[in-house]
Amino acid sequence: MVKCCISPVRQWKKKYQYKWHECGNPVAVLFERSIMVSAAWQKEEIYMDTRRMTKTAMIAAIYTALCFVPGLSMIAFGQIQVRIAEALTVLPVLDKDAIWGVTLGCFLANLIGAMTGINPTGIIDAVIGTSATFLAAVCTWKFRDIRTFNMPLLSALMPVVFNFFFVGAELAFLFMPDHLITGTLLNGTYVAIGELIAVTVGIFLLPALGRTGLFTGSEA
Repeated sequence: MVKCCISPVRQWKKKYQYKWHECGNPVAVLFERSIMVSAAWQKEEIYMDTRRMTKTAMIAAIYTALCFVPGLSMIAFGQIQVRIAEALTVLPVLDKDAIWGVTLGCFLANLIGAMTGINPTGIIDAVIGTSATFLAAVCTWKFRDIRTFNMPLLSALMPVVFNFFFVGAELAFLFMPDHLITGTLLNGTYVAIGELIAVTVGIFLLPALGRTGLFTGSEA
């Protein structure tokens, strides 16, 4: 009888201890799970950072390459220019990371062009031109939700406007120093016309680029 009475108690203890061992110390379990979640987040962040850097490098490489394609390189620099690579400046409409891609691409193109003698404006264009591209890209991203006829026309106009003033003033300073205002307006108009042609191409490419899945509209 004693065994019959004691046995259930022992069985209950064994069962209770098994469950406790299975669950573990609640604090330890919580700590372990927090470590696992943190590791998963870090892994995801590393993946996202790698993906974003790859995307930025890809855009910069395409931009730079387009500036030196035989035939296109002759009209990518100078007072009268149609830089087809500027079609990529509408990409911030789709993805914020494109800001850095087109900025880096512009910097490399202007720098390489100056070093090889293709860019008549020299090293100064790597600073002025790149600044115009960066500021325009930021505004392109900011105005991405403003649509006209279901198209981001205001965003697309940002590279035209910034290059009109920045590059126009740069060209006036270099080639028409005695007539800075007139030179800025004149050269700025030439640059703006070429820019308008390039961004128009970009606008028509946007739907196809959006369907590739490469541009996800990252916020960071």
